[in-house]
Amino acid sequence: MNEPIANYILFAGEDYYPVGGWRDFIGRYETKEEAIDLAKSMLLRKYHPDTTNYSWYHVVNLLDGEFVATGRR
Repeated sequence: MNEPIANYILFAGEDYYPVGGWRDFIGRYETKEEAIDLAKSMLLRKYHPDTTNYSWYHVVNLLDGEFVATGRR
């Protein structure tokens, strides 16, 4: 059986304490909508994987390396 391929990755962080690169990696998702919805929730503080106060996000398509979404609080 083939497993779904998660082709979208989400990076997010704070303006005040960005850790940079892969340390800002949040997760990998099957659809860009899934990644974007989570990112928007994080900016609205509806999702707390830790105590980070997220102020920006980037969603990247792994197939072509392009940004498909970016956002700021």
